[in-house]
Amino acid sequence: MPFFTSVLNQFPEHSLKVRTINKDRQRQCFIVHRKPQAPHWQEESAHEIKNDEISRVIETPEGYIVKYIKQRTWHDNLRIFFGASKISAELRSCIFLQNIGLRVPTVLEYGMAFIPGHLWGVTGYYLMEKHPAVDIVKHHFRHCNQTARQRILTQLIRDLQRLRDACCVYRDLSFRNMMTNDNGELFWIDTNIRRYSKASDQFIADWNKTLKVLLQELSMMSEPAEHDGQRAIQALML
Repeated sequence: MPFFTSVLNQFPEHSLKVRTINKDRQRQCFIVHRKPQAPHWQEESAHEIKNDEISRVIETPEGYIVKYIKQRTWHDNLRIFFGASKISAELRSCIFLQNIGLRVPTVLEYGMAFIPGHLWGVTGYYLMEKHPAVDIVKHHFRHCNQTARQRILTQLIRDLQRLRDACCVYRDLSFRNMMTNDNGELFWIDTNIRRYSKASDQFIADWNKTLKVLLQELSMMSEPAEHDGQRAIQALML
């Protein structure tokens, strides 16, 4: 299974654990894979950040982020055993984006549901490092100065070039899925990508479509001084 051969060697510690998975104190058994530096954490001491039909996100008191992947159909149970589940896809995406030079949160631990099912509704989770970013770019852009905006746009164009060269489409390309810190460094979150074997017609169509959405969003956020950044993004279209 490609997923296990490409990912498991990065998580040398394995165990079987029962964890509380929500505020109602429901319990579920996971096959847990950890890196040596992964912290020990408890659901009971964390606070909830997000909870919808797709996922649930909590933050530990130390600032680590845990994302639970919810089961949406019974097919999700089968995908776990073939390395084709959503959590497998997100882990592969994180590793791939890191390899091409994008800044993404490092995954320190993940767990696959040992006996998935509608009784629990969770197929897995993963624990991410403390995030050095302080704000979502969409919010930060409204308050930072022109120099900081130009720095963010320069990094964005560099990262988009890397994605294009790798024939990779960031499916939900939006400034709300990027974060930045006080130094204006760019970090990518919610790594939902699609990879293509070559620059096919389908890749070109999907790539241009996502850039158009990003440009529309940027046009509502930016000022005339950022028009050079918009033109640089337009130049990346195929």
